[in-house]
Amino acid sequence: MGRFAARRCGFFLFWVLAQSAGSKEAQWRVDYDYQYAFAQQCKANGVRTFVLVSAAMANVQSTVFYNRMKGALEEAVKNLTFRACLSFNLYTHPF
Repeated sequence: MGRFAARRCGFFLFWVLAQSAGSKEAQWRVDYDYQYAFAQQCKANGVRTFVLVSAAMANVQSTVFYNRMKGALEEAVKNLTFRACLSFNLYTHPF
């Protein structure tokens, strides 16, 4: 972790399709738990700026599971109080 502490920006881009995950619980583990754990490690190691790739319709109040999960992740990461937290809300289209 020594070299990690010298970094000033954390960027994590990883997601899994619901069909690939196999269950909502598995998708939550990949799309929320792993990303939030990474954000926590960044904060603990002095990273000042965190870049979060989220979803276009992310909203913790959404009735859609994926959008609700991404909204919850955005709120949790914001509460870590990085000096700067950038959230890119992407629209993905299944090809």
